[in-house]
Amino acid sequence: MTGEIKIGKLLSSMSPVLIGGEFVFCSFENARYGDHANLDPIAAVTESEGLTFVIPKSKADEHEIKYESVFRCITLNVHSSLDAV
Repeated sequence: MTGEIKIGKLLSSMSPVLIGGEFVFCSFENARYGDHANLDPIAAVTESEGLTFVIPKSKADEHEIKYESVFRCITLNVHSSLDAV
């Protein structure tokens, strides 16, 4: 099935879902994808300051990782085409 590209249909068919738990951002200099897998990251982005993860707050607390803010996670369920993004 082909993903949707029409913005009106995408917006009207989105189904937001709140993911359980709290999450934090943390960065590690000189880290590579695959490093720190024990932190259960839900996202990772390579940035100039290092590899930035979004991890469960509980994992950050368990490993004494400092963070500035705590966030919730909402996913938008929609069948979109990457061309629409």
